[in-house]
Amino acid sequence: MFVRRTLIVTKWILKNSDESANVNWVLANPKACPECKRPIQKNDGYMLMTCRPPCRHAFCWWCLAPCNRYNEKEKQDWTEKRRKMAKQLIDRYTRYYERWVVKAKGGWRFEANARCQM
Repeated sequence: MFVRRTLIVTKWILKNSDESANVNWVLANPKACPECKRPIQKNDGYMLMTCRPPCRHAFCWWCLAPCNRYNEKEKQDWTEKRRKMAKQLIDRYTRYYERWVVKAKGGWRFEANARCQM
């Protein structure tokens, strides 16, 4: 059993020292630049990648989306979304505030009657 384990370890060391495995890995793992389609290999820990000159396209390694670009349409969409959300919050607050005012003034019966008539 010891001889067999030593043989496996020896084969593993030879396999790891073989340069062809490295070449195969390099050929299989790079991603293409979304702009110019040249292969790019990640060699740092950051997800922000920049293609080599003359392209210099900055993109995210995971999703290949462009980075650090100002988009006017996204800003307008976000502003409109915030405006709608603020209106909903104000409407909700107003509704509960009005109910609280009625109850605070002793209008419990008034609210019950109004609910029954609807």
